[in-house]
Amino acid sequence: MLNKAFAVVLALGLAGVAACSSSDSPSQPPAACDATKASLCYSRQMICVAGNSDTKCETCPAGSYASSSGACENLGAPKMQHQFQTWTIPPYTEYRGKCQSWTLNNAEPLYVNAVELEQNEESHHSIWTFVPDDRFAGPDGTWDCAERSYDEIKGALLGGVLLAQSTQAPHQVQKFRKDAAVRIPPYSRIISDIHLLNATAKAVTGSLTLKIYDMNPNDVKVQLVPFQVDDRAINVLARAKTRLVNHCPLDKDFQANGTPFTPKIHYILPHTHGYGKRFYVKTLGGTRDGETILDVDQSAGYEAYGRAFDPPFDMTGAAGLTVGCEYENNTDQTLGWGWSDEMCQTLGYMESPVAFVGTISTAAQGAADGSMQVFTGECDVLATPWDFNRPGGPPR
Repeated sequence: MLNKAFAVVLALGLAGVAACSSSDSPSQPPAACDATKASLCYSRQMICVAGNSDTKCETCPAGSYASSSGACENLGAPKMQHQFQTWTIPPYTEYRGKCQSWTLNNAEPLYVNAVELEQNEESHHSIWTFVPDDRFAGPDGTWDCAERSYDEIKGALLGGVLLAQSTQAPHQVQKFRKDAAVRIPPYSRIISDIHLLNATAKAVTGSLTLKIYDMNPNDVKVQLVPFQVDDRAINVLARAKTRLVNHCPLDKDFQANGTPFTPKIHYILPHTHGYGKRFYVKTLGGTRDGETILDVDQSAGYEAYGRAFDPPFDMTGAAGLTVGCEYENNTDQTLGWGWSDEMCQTLGYMESPVAFVGTISTAAQGAADGSMQVFTGECDVLATPWDFNRPGGPPR
C-alpha cells in the first residue's frame, strides 16, 4: 500500500444527469475514483477520470503534470528548452553508444523545480546529467560517448543528475514540491547517452525535447541530492515469475560521512524493461523495517512511473532501503542485466547532505514464494558528501 499521504481520493460526478429510459429499472450510478485507483494513476503520472460506468487513468497534456491533488496542474513557462537531433530509425533497429549534449550558457546557477521530457523518437531510456561545460569537450549535438570517455556515473559525480526517463515514455514530468530544487551550477552542459529502440515494422522519425522549469533562489528551502540503486546481478528465469530483492544498508555509510541516516525522500523513479510487472521500495532495518515507500504495478507497460512525495518520506528510524522488482518471463531465455535484457534500477532525489550509489553485484536464489522464484542481493554502497555550491564551467 502506498504512503497514505498520496492515497488521494478524486471523486468526479457526471456533468449532467442521464435521461430516464422508458423502463422502470433504476439507472446505474456513475463511477467514482476511489483512493486505490487514484493512487495507481498517480504512480503512473496520470490522473483518475470517472465516466458513466468505469474509471480510467488519463495522461496530462504537455506543459502540465499530475499533482497529488488528483488534477493536472500547469507548469508555467519553461526557463529554457532544447530540441535535440531528429532521427529516422529503421524497423526493428536499436541505436546505442551515442551521446547528446546541450550547453546552457547559464551565467548564474539554475534552481530546477521541474523537468519535462517529450519524445517521439522511440527513446528506450535516457539519464540526463549536468557537468561543467568544459568537461567532455567538443561541439554539442550528437557524438560518440566512448570518444569523450563519458558515462552517467562520471557525469553525476562531476555535476549531478537532472532527469531519468522511464522506459519508452513519450512524455514525462519530474516535478518536486514547490520549495525544493536541484541546483545546476553556472556554465553547465546537459548530457545523456542515447538508447533508441524501434520494435515496430515501420521506420520512425522523431526527436526529443527537454524543458527546464526553474524557481527563484529566494524561494528554495531544500536543495536535493541524487541517489541510485542498480542491480547488476539480474537473473530473470525462463518460463517463470521472478522477484529480485535488493537490501541496501546505508546507516553506517552515512555515519562514516559524518551524518546520521535521516534523509527525506522527495522523488523515486523505477526502471525495468518489458518483462517488469512490479517495482517496490521499502524501509530496511532499524525500528521501521518493512514499511512501504513505493509499490508500483507495472503491468500497464511502458509509461512514466516517476513518483513525487509531498510531504517527503522521512527515513528517520530506518537503517536503509530494500528495492524489489518482479518479472514475468514467458520466453525460453533466461534474462540477465543489459540494454536488451532486463534492469532493476531506481533513481531518486532526497533531502540529505550525503548522496549514494548502491550496486548489487551478486545474488543468491532462495526459497520460492509460491510460483515466484526469489533472488536476494545486498548493495555495495558508495556514499559521498554533497557539495551544494559546486562550481560550474570557467567564468566568462
